[in-house]
Amino acid sequence: MTELLLLRHSIAEGNQDKRYLGCRTDTLLRPEGEALAQEKAPKLPPCQALYTSSMLRALQTGCILFPDLEPEIIPGMEEMDFGDFENKNYPELKDDPRYQAWLASNGTAPFPGGESREDYTGRVLAGYADLRRRLAEAPVERAALVAHGGTLMAILSSLANRKKDYFSWMAPPCGGWLCRMEPDGTLTVLEKV
Repeated sequence: MTELLLLRHSIAEGNQDKRYLGCRTDTLLRPEGEALAQEKAPKLPPCQALYTSSMLRALQTGCILFPDLEPEIIPGMEEMDFGDFENKNYPELKDDPRYQAWLASNGTAPFPGGESREDYTGRVLAGYADLRRRLAEAPVERAALVAHGGTLMAILSSLANRKKDYFSWMAPPCGGWLCRMEPDGTLTVLEKV
């Protein structure tokens, strides 16, 4: 069985201001994000394959963490579409009644002009099915997926052997989990990285 290292990208432009950086904002890593990834790289278990979302911050992080691997993009693994809230933060949104309604829903309501959590999770799980197919065709001992906080939350809240709330799976920049992919596609969480 293949192990899968699920990692969130490092610190990107906009993260320092706690902006909603979704699939519409394609930012690069900040210098401190590059430094964090370089610091984290030698601490990660070796991988034989690297997969990322198409977003620059994920690709850049993956290339720093695993410089000897050629990244393969998995469609559907991009961050959520935050719609009208894209690239905005709490101070800019706090007086918007639509934002207050979204907060009151505990993040389950669709983003105005964007995705619902349910639709987003479906998109990510379709990407995960593609990843499983690719790994079955070229089996490796361990692969890495570098994507986004939302991507990891969608995968793990749906497929992890440890049943936890969606937001409980939020990873810090360059953080994540090492998992074992079971034959049925579920993930046995081995350790936090």
